[in-house]
Amino acid sequence: MFNYLNAELIEVIQLIITFSSLFGIILLLFFSKEKPTSKNFYLRNQK
Repeated sequence: MFNYLNAELIEVIQLIITFSSLFGIILLLFFSKEKPTSKNFYLRNQK
């Protein structure tokens, strides 16, 4: 598939894909964490 690219360019592309996917996972976990207001609301109603 990448026969027309040299080995250094393939390595750079692989590193870019790896770090961008890791950055995407970190952003996904950051924005999907539980909001503190909903947690406090749940604890307030439990008492």
